Amino acid sequence: MRDPRTSDPSSSLSLLGKIAHSKSRLFIDLCCCLPLFYLAWVNRHYQLDDALIYLRYVRNFLNGEGLVYNEGVYFNGLTSPLYSYLLILAGALVSNLQVATILLAALFHASALLVLSETFFAKRPLATRCLFILLAGTFPYFFLEPIRKFLFISK
Repeated sequence: MRDPRTSDPSSSLSLLGKIAHSKSRLFIDLCCCLPLFYLAWVNRHYQLDDALIYLRYVRNFLNGEGLVYNEGVYFNGLTSPLYSYLLILAGALVSNLQVATILLAALFHASALLVLSETFFAKRPLATRCLFILLAGTFPYFFLEPIRKFLFISK
């Protein structure tokens, strides 16, 4: 009978191989997210109505007026407390809240893509995972924005 405290050299090599493979796969997945971060940076001055509400709350908080929309009127209109707190933290680190919002959204988008690709495409070829990340990461920028502009222009 073999002593379980002694390690098999081939098992440790296979473990190191798996770790190296998972690190290289993560690196490739992150590289596939680069177009998402690029498009987020290009569109960093884009202003969405709901995001402006959060920006006003966070700006008031960072100015010492409290987490309020209007100074002196204490009413909670925020529906995502976790996002609000993360935006406050990002706003404390980055002076431009608009840029902090867009970059935080891109970070969450990329994180969701990585989790989804690991969940649904783990057994598929690497090219399939990369294609999913590239298409799902750039879809909002290429397809949804022109539709939104068309709807507002056509009225």
